[in-house]
Formats: sequence, structure tokens, C-alpha cells
Amino acid sequence: MNEVQVVLDQIGSRVYAERKARNISKRALSERVGLHLNALKRIEDGGGCYLTTLIRMANALDMSLGELLAEDWTPPKRRPTLTPRQTIVLEAVIEGGSLAEVGKRIGVSGSTVGSALSTIYTRFGIRHTFEYRDERRAAAIRIARTHGLISKGSDDETNG
Repeated sequence: MNEVQVVLDQIGSRVYAERKARNISKRALSERVGLHLNALKRIEDGGGCYLTTLIRMANALDMSLGELLAEDWTPPKRRPTLTPRQTIVLEAVIEGGSLAEVGKRIGVSGSTVGSALSTIYTRFGIRHTFEYRDERRAAAIRIARTHGLISKGSDDETNG
């Protein structure tokens, strides 16, 4: 493999990692950049492209071309996500109450709320090492707020 191909492979791997970390689909990124989906796939697979395309791609990833090509670039950590239903559940949990009470406020069963919370805890890496449910809930709320996934209330507002 020649030096140029090594660099193109690196760029493709970095674009892929940055796209995945931001939870952007190939289709969404290709539309933001104005590329055909196959062109983005080719770039991520180490194919070449114009410098202007790389600049547009970096901008679409909310970074500069310099950041994307930096020698000290490191793969970003993947940002947690929530489904719309999980967001509704977590925002309702801020107001406090039992699973049944939270469910009643948002029109679902308590078991649905519990299931959504379990999934949220798993997505956020919250283990069952917390002694009390309010600690797990507060940790989930804190993580969601840190990543801008919910806007309502604060950790301190979690009522049992």
C-alpha cells in the first residue's frame, strides 16, 4: 500500500468515526455535504475526493478540516442517544413519583416506564450498583442533561 492510500484510509476511518460518534447516518451526512451516498461510502472506505469535499464534510461534522486531519486526532467517544419515548419518560421522571405515577402522567403503564428506564440505564452505562432508585434516576438525568438530550429540570428535582 502506498503512502497516499494510507492517508486516504486514515481520512476515511476518521470520517466514519466522527460520523458515528455524532449519531449521523450516512444518508444524513451525504445530504449535508451534497454528496451521493456512494461517494460518501467510497470516502469512508479510503477512496479519494476533492479537498473542497473534505472541507464541506468536516463542516458538516461541526469540526475544521485541521481537526479532522490533525496528527494528534483521537477517535471520539460515542454520544449517548435517547428515543423520543425515552426522552418523554426521563423528563417525566424528573417530576418524581413511582413508575405507575410517572406512567399515568404520560399516558403509559408503569411497566413501560420501568422498561424505558432500564434501557436508558443500559445505554448510559449506569449499573445497578446504586443502592436507591433515585440515585440511578439522578445519574440518568445528569448524563442526559450533560449531553443536551433533555432540557427540563435538574438532578436535584428528582423526587421519590
